[in-house]
Amino acid sequence: MRSSWVKNWNEKQLDNVVRLYATHAALLPADGTRASGQYEIRASLGKEIGSKVVAHSVGIVCSGGLAYDSGTYEQDSDGKHVEGNYLVVLVGANGNWLIMQHASTAKP
Repeated sequence: MRSSWVKNWNEKQLDNVVRLYATHAALLPADGTRASGQYEIRASLGKEIGSKVVAHSVGIVCSGGLAYDSGTYEQDSDGKHVEGNYLVVLVGANGNWLIMQHASTAKP
């Protein structure tokens, strides 16, 4: 999931990124806002789609129909470099995984 998200993001494929989120997912970006549902997530992510992201997983845990991926990220946009941490909670159904919660924090 992480590699698909990063690949689609870096290729500026916003629709493909949004399809990775469950219908009622929540996005909690580093700026402290909250986007609920695919429509709001699309609007929130659309503001930064030109940036480049690299993500490094620190740990992945899966139990039944739930999983999480936790790690670090680096993002470059308009000459600004940001590093931080992320946590993605996934829900699985019928062999497909979707993002249910996606939170990130930026290092000061």
